[in-house]
Amino acid sequence: MRKASKSKEEILADLTTVFREHGFHGTTLSKLTQSTGLERASLYHYFPKGKQDMAHAVILGVLDSLENEVLGHLQTSLAPKNKLSKMIESLRYFYKDGGDQCFISIFSVGDINDEIAAKLKTATESWLDLLMTVFHNLGYTAPSEEAIKTLSSIQGSLVLAHITKDPSKFISCLRTLAQSWGLPSDF
Repeated sequence: MRKASKSKEEILADLTTVFREHGFHGTTLSKLTQSTGLERASLYHYFPKGKQDMAHAVILGVLDSLENEVLGHLQTSLAPKNKLSKMIESLRYFYKDGGDQCFISIFSVGDINDEIAAKLKTATESWLDLLMTVFHNLGYTAPSEEAIKTLSSIQGSLVLAHITKDPSKFISCLRTLAQSWGLPSDF
């Protein structure tokens, strides 16, 4: 057995790429070993329950990044419009201008374990709650509906960008949202 020459963080980055490219059900152990350069035994050393453990680690890492890099802006003391502007800017970076798939869509299809499903649900509800608070503070009469429309638009545009292999659909969505909130949309 080869000794792992990569850190767990590097292995996790490789696993994230494979799950993002192939989805949960399209990801095989062969693809995971090929991407990481590790043998199965080495992967099982880090992730004893196999693919489920790997998926769990990936989703935890991605959700942590989403919280820190995107949602954190909605929790700052900035003015509400500035929060939305920072969120849009962060979304562009987080999803590589629409070039990366969204893990909420990747892991929400098919049969996944209950723990992953619960984490996705919590993250989605948190994002909606944060948006609802921002829209409430902006004086929207239906902040919940605006939050749902916003998150649905973002997620839907990521799916469209992936399916059509056209990231501009994601950017177009973000521009439309920015314009509807009276924010600069010259990106």
